[in-house]
Amino acid sequence: DESESPNLSQIGPYDKEAMTLFDYRTDHFPDKSVELRNAERSPTFMYAMPLEGNRIFFEETSLVARPAVSFQECKDRCFTRLEHLGIKVIDVEEEEFCYIPMGGPLPARDQ
Repeated sequence: DESESPNLSQIGPYDKEAMTLFDYRTDHFPDKSVELRNAERSPTFMYAMPLEGNRIFFEETSLVARPAVSFQECKDRCFTRLEHLGIKVIDVEEEEFCYIPMGGPLPARDQ
């Protein structure tokens, strides 16, 4: 919801006319906090994709972490980031839950 935003071309730091990929900023975590240390050890990043009207697709995800960052941790980090940026979530239309295996053996060519 951008109703209180003085700049209608942006929502927080995100341009309403362009997709943002790989926003790895961590300024939404307090200095020297457990949350910041966890984010530095197992980073996540934000995707922001403008949709129609006031709708924006936000996704916090982890590219590769061992152990994997939980879905709940990604969700918590997403809402922490959005709150820090002054972005009010009015409705969550859909949630995505997906693991993409990384670092395993190469697939067999004959499969």
